[in-house]
Amino acid sequence: MNLIDQPTLVIVRGPACSGKSTLVQEIVIDHPNAVICSTDSFFHQKGTYVFDNSRLKEYHQLNLKRCLDAMDARTPFIVIDNTNILPWEMCPYVCASIEKKYALKLISMPALSLQILLDRNLERKNIGKFIPPEVIKHHVETYDEFIGVDELKQWCLSNQS
Repeated sequence: MNLIDQPTLVIVRGPACSGKSTLVQEIVIDHPNAVICSTDSFFHQKGTYVFDNSRLKEYHQLNLKRCLDAMDARTPFIVIDNTNILPWEMCPYVCASIEKKYALKLISMPALSLQILLDRNLERKNIGKFIPPEVIKHHVETYDEFIGVDELKQWCLSNQS
């Protein structure tokens, strides 16, 4: 299958407050029929963002299902908009891209200082998207912006259960 004709899965990754969702909106300008799969979207209730940590795992599963359904429908362009800090967090999407013959693109946000992310987090507080500072600190400490697609695929395939 020619890569140009091959459907594509794009994983956008980076710490909270690093600009992932803003970048995804720019991607949509070039791909208006793209399906955006963002766990954050499940936290929107009547136009308001209401984070509930107790539902995070459930919402990640719903987001994965949304992606798999889009792949089964052969949607040509799918974008995953989650933090995806560690390789294991991306593996369900990576394995699905391999199984369903989707080209995989990885966009890693540039690493930003903890202070910049915390300042951005404070700015988002009025829309309900405030992230506990210790979560952002953990993201900064564990984020590797230089993971490549081939390295990620190899890691996921060798760590499948």
